[in-house]
Amino acid sequence: MTASILPPAVTQFSDANGVPLAGGSVDFYIPGTLTRKSTWRDAGQSVLNTNPVILDLAGEAIIFGSGSYRQIVKDSVGNTIWDQVTSATSDIIRISPSGAVAFHVNNSTGSNSNTGTVSSPFRTIQHAVDVVCNQYIVGEFPVTIEVENTGIAYAERVFLYAYVGTFDAASTIKVMPTIRGASTAVTITPTVGSCFTATAVATPWLLSTMKLTNPVGSGINAEDGSIIYFQGIDFGAMPGSAHILSRGASLIEALSGSYTISGGASTHASAQQSGRIQSQTNTVTLTGTPVFTASVMFARTHGLIDYSLVTFSGAAVGPQSIIDIPEGSILGPTTNLIGMGVPGNQSGVFVASGSFMETRKFVVDEDYQLDKRDRYVAGVVNPTAPRKWTLPLASQVPPGQIIYLLGPAGVTAPNILTISCPVGDFFNGGGTFYDVTTGGKNTAVMSAGPGFWYRLII
Repeated sequence: MTASILPPAVTQFSDANGVPLAGGSVDFYIPGTLTRKSTWRDAGQSVLNTNPVILDLAGEAIIFGSGSYRQIVKDSVGNTIWDQVTSATSDIIRISPSGAVAFHVNNSTGSNSNTGTVSSPFRTIQHAVDVVCNQYIVGEFPVTIEVENTGIAYAERVFLYAYVGTFDAASTIKVMPTIRGASTAVTITPTVGSCFTATAVATPWLLSTMKLTNPVGSGINAEDGSIIYFQGIDFGAMPGSAHILSRGASLIEALSGSYTISGGASTHASAQQSGRIQSQTNTVTLTGTPVFTASVMFARTHGLIDYSLVTFSGAAVGPQSIIDIPEGSILGPTTNLIGMGVPGNQSGVFVASGSFMETRKFVVDEDYQLDKRDRYVAGVVNPTAPRKWTLPLASQVPPGQIIYLLGPAGVTAPNILTISCPVGDFFNGGGTFYDVTTGGKNTAVMSAGPGFWYRLII
């Protein structure tokens, strides 16, 4: 039998008031007995936990188990917080809602022993997340965690976890769960870690309508292939980290609408280790001229920030961007390679050779030699004569990198548009050029390493 995570597993163990149980302990027994039962630090059951499991300073522990357990949680001086039976997630019978579900959180009057209704709210956001992940099937109907405005900041670090979901034919979750504040007056201010963290969570979450501030960490943190969407967020002061941090091939995306930056940070958006941060059509409003000590945008180690559809309103202090090796990428609202339309009172900088910024190039009625930094090239008028767009050397572009080539809508013979390889390069299957009128006006190419390009149809 393969082990699975026990609720609350890597979550933050807290008392009834939502205070993390720093230095506390968790004992595991066969249900109904005081016979100890093993848990592990990994799903393969190769590394045993101590029993009891001792919690760290954030009240956290990694716990995998199999079957059911009697779980006794104590604080650092041995007071019992709860004594109840829990089961590994694979053994839980989940609830499949027949309509919209809402859980309410109130950090003033709520209790994690409540049912999560308006009249009986939970106390912590984390407990509501655990309930959704461990007890429900998500996807057919909206599942929302409503965070009430009590006038008291929610001083908790929230971990987002994978949930059991219902997906469509394209393997997309039908309706993702949402954590929504009553207004941006709802403030999340943890004392340790990030406001929201997802690690290896491929099932997406949506964060909406709240203010994030953090004296020690980041606001939204996605790692190891996680997916987080947000809208209507007010990013407040985070002097020690980034407002938005995406690493390890994760995606953080701002949905259409607008959001606010009211406080400074080390950087607003930081994409690293193939992490991606992008925004749909949005207005980002900066208030009070926030200060960014590193830069407004930061990309390194194949990280990508795509804010090409964003309109910024307001000013900031600090460099507009830092592009670090190897090959971080930033696509801003304009084609200016340094400013990119990003706020800041200092130009963006390249830290070392080999790094680049993505550019969006609009081509009029002319031949065009693509630059290795180009990622989106669009023809804005129909050609009045045969035209040629020539690719850069494939060896100058990271393998697997796609360049989108958007031809004008009315390309017709004899005034054709030809996509051509540079001398020495070839397309997969042979050939050094193709006519976009025969393959559709919108195409893409992908670098396959030195000497070769793959032709894609979109």
